[in-house]
Amino acid sequence: MKRSLPLVSSLLLASALAVSARIFVPAPPTIPTRGAAVDTPSSFIAPYEALPKLDATLTLLANGYQQATQFIATRGAAQVDSAALQQTTPNGTFHLLNTVAFNVQTTENKAEAVAQQVQQLGGTANVITENFLLVEIPIAKIQSVAQLSEVVEMAMPQQAYPFMREARSMSHVDEVHAGQELYTPFKGKGVIIAVIDQSFEFRHAAFLDKDGNSRVKWLWDRSGYSTQATSNRSKSATDKIPVGTDFQDHGAGGHGTHTTGIAAGSDVGNGQYGVAPEADIIMIPSTFLDTEVLEDVKFVRNKAKQAQKPWVVNMSFGSQEGPHDGSTGYDQSMSLLGKNKGGLLVASAGNDGDRKIHIKNNIAVGDSCFILFDYLDYGKLTDDQKKSKNFTFDLWAQSTDKVDRIEATPFLFHQQQSGL
Repeated sequence: MKRSLPLVSSLLLASALAVSARIFVPAPPTIPTRGAAVDTPSSFIAPYEALPKLDATLTLLANGYQQATQFIATRGAAQVDSAALQQTTPNGTFHLLNTVAFNVQTTENKAEAVAQQVQQLGGTANVITENFLLVEIPIAKIQSVAQLSEVVEMAMPQQAYPFMREARSMSHVDEVHAGQELYTPFKGKGVIIAVIDQSFEFRHAAFLDKDGNSRVKWLWDRSGYSTQATSNRSKSATDKIPVGTDFQDHGAGGHGTHTTGIAAGSDVGNGQYGVAPEADIIMIPSTFLDTEVLEDVKFVRNKAKQAQKPWVVNMSFGSQEGPHDGSTGYDQSMSLLGKNKGGLLVASAGNDGDRKIHIKNNIAVGDSCFILFDYLDYGKLTDDQKKSKNFTFDLWAQSTDKVDRIEATPFLFHQQQSGL
């Protein structure tokens, strides 16, 4: 089992700046027991069989709550200001007396059992598969969940980003529509195509049939939609498709309309129609949090089962965080959701193929490796952005003896430009 190691460093004011890390491989350590939270999220030493259950953020929250309660016990609640109850993490700043939502991976077929125990601890749980669930619980109860023997791993949701800039080319779709060398033409009739994205125009001309009726059979917009400007915005799934757009557009600029048009857009007379212009459509504006995306796919699967139709989910977004080998709880849950006959899950390859975002090296025991990361757009940031901007990267390690031994030390490299 691999483990992601996020290292976050604050970018300080400088004329030219880069973030670096020293990676050191020490001699074999004493093996700790599994389940104990590490004290420093930027460095851990554990064999694959004995990794901590908590990720970096949950470790910080659990430790922060413990320290806050100890402070209150020794000095009294009156001596504690609001800042003492705030904990900064790679996922933002949390109030230690509030709740936190995260993903939980369990041993085989134990998700329901863990969900019941989470509820007894005062939290809520949504079971996605038999060994994966979404949990929201008071920060005070994080360690209680971690101590459950059925829990394998607890991790914060990962934020993904839209992945699509160019439409398909030379894909031979016209031949399929014409039935060339096929027993019949295929245009998507009788198939459900769901698109999880941001910034949809719900009743765009490309999503209407030749009679002007909407081909969108379901809309689930948790950002809230309304048929009138003065109406209360609903966040429930609906088959009554309103005019307008979603409120998930964080700079997406019609990305959802674009991807849905490519996947299933109608022929509006300009020759620019989609791969499946006769398919039924499900639109799901999303935050792209992996917890929400899993719920979205489960929703589509259930609707397709009710309609007794095959289904496809398009996800033109992604993230560079994680192992990219299908080993995460999110990846495995996606595989389970799409394993049965009749369903396909499609994810974009991304737009980062020409970017230098990966590096690998073999490090001998006792040696160090120094890695320098340039922040190319640093000069475009405002002074306030420079003070608050975070730099995050994942560090993955493997060793020949199945023991993961690594120490990582982030540091800043400030080089003053000549002539300034």
